[in-house]
Amino acid sequence: EFNFFVDNEGIVPNYEGESFQIHVREKIATTALNDPNYDYSNKVVLMVHGNSVPAPPVFDLQYEDYSWMDALAEAGYDVFAMSMTGYGFSSRPEPMQDSCNVDLFDRLKYGISCFANYPFRMTSTDSEMDDLSAVVDYIRNLRQVDEVSLIGHSLGGFRVLLYSHRFPDKIDKLITH
Repeated sequence: EFNFFVDNEGIVPNYEGESFQIHVREKIATTALNDPNYDYSNKVVLMVHGNSVPAPPVFDLQYEDYSWMDALAEAGYDVFAMSMTGYGFSSRPEPMQDSCNVDLFDRLKYGISCFANYPFRMTSTDSEMDDLSAVVDYIRNLRQVDEVSLIGHSLGGFRVLLYSHRFPDKIDKLITH
């Protein structure tokens, strides 16, 4: 297991041009680790999480003897899971640190009685596509492949579908869950 960060000059609304770090976890087949000439063609997968939970608990939750990432790595794939800006260990713009800035319904649900002091959306579809593109391009360069397979869970399914529509030449296979 490897954890690292992909630097991205983001386009998060009101934070355009600021540097963000996207957390990425990787699980790789033992055969690939031991073979410097391993052919990664059709064997690179990126997993994208949904709206409420970052990538590691969704794709690599160590429950008993199973992890989706481990299963794919054992099957010979080089598997990556990314957490979007604002999730998990990825960068968060400063207003995301303030619980008053969560969605109104979440403030009501959790009994947060303050008003949002940052009235704008923190991310957008375009900023999420920018995060995804930065990670896909990083992986393509790292593994010297033209295409990456994408797996999207929940809202991550929408993210990977939209990305594949915008960049079909970078996609090998696509799974939404």
